[in-house]
Parts: sequence; C-alpha cells; structure tokens
Amino acid sequence: MHVIISGGGVSGLATALALHQRGIKFDLYERSFEALTAGMGFVLVRQGAQALNQFGLSPNDLNAGQALRRFVLHKAHGEVKYTQILGEGTLGIRRKDLLSAMLRHLPGASVHFSEAVEHYIRDKRGDFVAAELTSGKRLKADVFIAADGVRSVARQHVDANWQAHDARVFELVGMVRSSKLRQQLGQEFHKYQHPHGGLAFGMLPVDEHTLVWYLQFDKQRFAPPSNVPLEKHLFLQEAVGKWAKPIPDILAQTNFDQVHLWRPINADPLQRFFHRNLALVGDAAHPLLPFTSQGVSSAVGDAECLGGALAQVASGNSTLDTALSYYSDTRYQACLPFVEQGRQLTDGFLSHQLQDQCQLPIAK
Repeated sequence: MHVIISGGGVSGLATALALHQRGIKFDLYERSFEALTAGMGFVLVRQGAQALNQFGLSPNDLNAGQALRRFVLHKAHGEVKYTQILGEGTLGIRRKDLLSAMLRHLPGASVHFSEAVEHYIRDKRGDFVAAELTSGKRLKADVFIAADGVRSVARQHVDANWQAHDARVFELVGMVRSSKLRQQLGQEFHKYQHPHGGLAFGMLPVDEHTLVWYLQFDKQRFAPPSNVPLEKHLFLQEAVGKWAKPIPDILAQTNFDQVHLWRPINADPLQRFFHRNLALVGDAAHPLLPFTSQGVSSAVGDAECLGGALAQVASGNSTLDTALSYYSDTRYQACLPFVEQGRQLTDGFLSHQLQDQCQLPIAK
C-alpha cells in the first residue's frame, strides 16, 4: 500500500507518523518549508500527547512545551473570578516546536517541501488514481489523505455542497519572548474578560521564555483591523490597553509585524470523512472553533484512528471501504461534541447574561 498525504501541518505529520509506525509507505507534500515556523502555539490536551507518545515521540520530545496546571479567569481589572485545575498532561507548546519534534521521527525521503497537491485525478469508476502537484507532476497511489486545512481543495470531492461561514468571534494572536513576563504566568493559562461579554484577552506559556497571547472579539461590536501592523496595535491598545497588568506590558513588547488575525469558520463537520479512496483529516474534515482548544488533539486522534484502520487493510484483514467507514464513523462521533461545545462556549462568550457562568475554554 502506498499513501500520498497532502499538507504538512499537525494533522498531516501526525498521519505520516501513524503510517510510518505501522510500516505503511507514504509520501507527504507541503507547499512551503516556512509553514513549519508559521503560527504561534496552542494547548495540547493529554489525549493528544498520549497519541503522540504512541507514534514514537517521547516525553523528552514534548519537553519544549510547558505543563499547564491551572486555568485562571480574571475580570478586566484583574480580580480573579474563577479557577480550575487542568487535567494532568495538558501542555502549552509552540507550533514549530511540536512540528519539529514530529519531523525528527519521520524518514526525510518521504517528506517533500515546495510541492503541493493541486488536483486529484480519477478513473472512469470514480476512484482516485493520482495527485497532480504544483509542478504538474502526477503521482499514483493507492490511498490519498488530505490534511490541507480549513480551505481544503480535496473537500469538494467528498461533499461539494458543504457550507461554512466566518465565525462571529475573530482572534488576534501574538507571541512575546520575555523571561520576566513568562515567569509571571507560572504554569497557568490566564484569561481576562470584559464584564459585558464579547471581548477577552488570554495568555499561556509555551516554553520557558515565551508566551502566546490572543484577543477574542465579537466582530459585530468591534470592526476587525486590517493587516497593517499599526492598525492591529491601535486596535489592541484601544480594546484592552488599560486592562490589568500584565496586559499593557505584553502589548508593549509585542512585535505587531508578527501578529496574526485569525478568522475561524463555523461549520458542521462533514457527514463522511472520505469518498472512495480519498480521506480527510483534521480541519479539512471538521473545523473546530478556537474556544474548544481541541483542534490539535482532534487532528492527532484522526491520525491515530486512520492509521490503525489502514493497517487492517494492509494486513488483509479489512477492505478499504470498511476501514475508511470505520474511521469516518468513529471520528465523526468523537468530534461532533466539540463542534457543539464550541458553539455553546461562543454563545456564553457573547452573552452579557451568561458572563457569570464560568466555563473552562477546553471542550471535553
């Protein structure tokens, strides 16, 4: 069996690890090597870390991250409103540190940068027989896996009628490297919340010297800034610049050239995560709202399940259709609660009446 994977983010690399661990031949294609260093950081819950351990990553590989012991919710002026112990094994980690650790456990000859899958070629029966790269080269395979994110080019082959729209809550995300500010967070995930809802500033440590921050805002109340760094800076300053420390200090030390405006989408997961011999993983199959903090761990869960299913095919114990149906059904049921909880958390964030209902920003 030979598998072609499109996309070299977390879901693509996790899928490659799951296949490599089981001795299944694969080739992964990613448009840009620079994509490995893009992005900021995220929360990795215990289930995701455990799956990565099964793929061959040791605890030492994840030591670049920071264990998170507690979530602390504050009012805008700093008063603590709510605290909750986080589950054992919850990590804050930089995206590039996790991707680097994953790459170290993959055969270099099977991971290809500066090439991306642009199109899929089908035969008269409708099966996928080749992937066409940006160079025009066509590559044959037995199974194709699309890990190409929210804007997946493969998704149309699975459900051409799938619809999504921008979520109501956008995020500005940045990162600060400051040992002093980082030490103030300890091993805690902090969030400061506007009393009337619709605006919050969060921060989490992702290594010994670095913290990632994010501003969540209701785009109907606060018109999003353009990509001009100065406009982002002014937007943040006006929104939360007078909130409690350390927020003003974090903004003062942020390089706004590197601040990203994230426009999440609100969509139902696909009813099926595959069509014939093409399967989708991660955001390509089930985009999650950022309130869940489950995007990374869900992608790793997809990879674990799909790798096991394809191993059954490779050993002759299952047909491909049966294996992919099992993968699709299992992961749909696992991800559906995260979609629903993401919407519930969004409603709570937006509602003035629900502001007293403190909720942990990690879906379960």
